[in-house]
Amino acid sequence: MQEAYFGFPGNGVHSSAYFEKNLMNRSENRIILEAMNRHAGYDIVRKMFDSKERKQIADEKGRQIATVGGSVMNASLLEKLGVRRIGSYGLSLGAWSAAAIECIDLDDEAQVDEFFRAVAFRSDAMSACVPVGNGYSDTKYMAAIENLRAWRIKSICRNVNRRGNRGLVEIIDKKTARLVNENLPLQNVISGQPEAVEKVIRSIERKYPDAAVKILDTGGPWHNPDYMKPASEKVKEDLQQVPFSEPKNKLLLTSRTDDFVNDPEEIRSALGDEISLATRFYKDTIRLMQSGIRTFVDAGPNQILKRIWEKIPNLNIIDRVKFVRKVTREIPIQDLEKKIEESTALTVSSPSAAPQEDSL
Repeated sequence: MQEAYFGFPGNGVHSSAYFEKNLMNRSENRIILEAMNRHAGYDIVRKMFDSKERKQIADEKGRQIATVGGSVMNASLLEKLGVRRIGSYGLSLGAWSAAAIECIDLDDEAQVDEFFRAVAFRSDAMSACVPVGNGYSDTKYMAAIENLRAWRIKSICRNVNRRGNRGLVEIIDKKTARLVNENLPLQNVISGQPEAVEKVIRSIERKYPDAAVKILDTGGPWHNPDYMKPASEKVKEDLQQVPFSEPKNKLLLTSRTDDFVNDPEEIRSALGDEISLATRFYKDTIRLMQSGIRTFVDAGPNQILKRIWEKIPNLNIIDRVKFVRKVTREIPIQDLEKKIEESTALTVSSPSAAPQEDSL
């Protein structure tokens, strides 16, 4: 049996890689699917598993519920098909998927329902903190920036924030942009009030013409503490209702700089904190590799993490899409409920050079 550390992305609801028949028709997913519909407030399952309608999931609550639900079901399917999970971590919302697969009994209807209720609460709390105003666009709160180091982006953000907020006292009135995701040394994300984000982008394009900028389709300035801190505090309080157990395997949460998290109370606090803290997915991955972990699998619907991992040396990747297709072709559909003892997982190896600590 192949073993791997499971990674969970923060988005991907519109991807076509959900494996509709394998997930929607599997009896053990009934509890998850019903909880998703209940807390989305509409038949999100039907939309999620329809190649055309999934593109119409535009509400933040629906996006978050579908992303977490799809990722958790993908992870469960991978395990049943022969990939042993040795731990979990996630990027942004993916931390919640990781916590669910490690700390929630997915056969317990009450636990699953409470968890997805908390996911819905998370989305509502975040949406309530989104700055609004004349000329704001719901597609200009965040931007991905490639081919530019994080420290240069931070410097530009500081300059924009300082010039744009002179004389303002209340943070809610300020127009800030901050570096919030460090996915790779040359792949970062900024988040903030649209006017500030636009100024940062213009400055980058003027000073660093080789940098590539892409506006991200998000509903708010996620992870920017200037706006998301109130949501973070509300979610931490709400998570007291979620019955997390100790993780089944090694759980790494990006909002914690120490070792793997084991205490349920610490997990609740960390999941709340991640809403208003910058993610450090690259550093987390290097930390896992330095602890001896070398093989990873992306349990998300669109394999965003796989594309990041492919740029990190000396890391092995189980290609989830190829693996599931291969195994389900070879095994009769009626036997999918049985645990496969051995499997020939397809792996892709990145270049063999060792990761450099000074690149962190």
